[in-house]
Amino acid sequence: PGSGARVTALTRVRQDGSPFEPVVLRAMVLMMIADGKIRETEEELIRRVHEGLTCSQPPPGLVESELASLNEEKRSVEAYLEEETEGWKERERRDLLMAACMVSVADRELVRDERVLLIRFGRALGLSAATVRGIHDELSQPGD
Repeated sequence: PGSGARVTALTRVRQDGSPFEPVVLRAMVLMMIADGKIRETEEELIRRVHEGLTCSQPPPGLVESELASLNEEKRSVEAYLEEETEGWKERERRDLLMAACMVSVADRELVRDERVLLIRFGRALGLSAATVRGIHDELSQPGD
């Protein structure tokens, strides 16, 4: 299936009924800046995922606003993910990682910094390296 089908397959709300989107947005923006380049394809993907999760148009400046809030975040990536995903089901954690992986493959190249960040995400989410590789490899298949 293409990335559009994956976007709509992402969980919209967590098991406890709270929104999934803020943590997904943060993870996707972190992945977008991991290689030091912000590409339009990555920003567009983030806007589509936001729209799919919230069933509404993304607000103007969505990505820029999240970038600004990252500068104020005092927690490490791992601490942020561990705290924000405490109590999440495995499916929810896998969906979060899938969203980050979607950004990593949006430009059709996975640089070392992105690979390292995906591994950090996986560890913080309690997912094995094999699971992280499997999700990334699935999303990297030609035709996406």
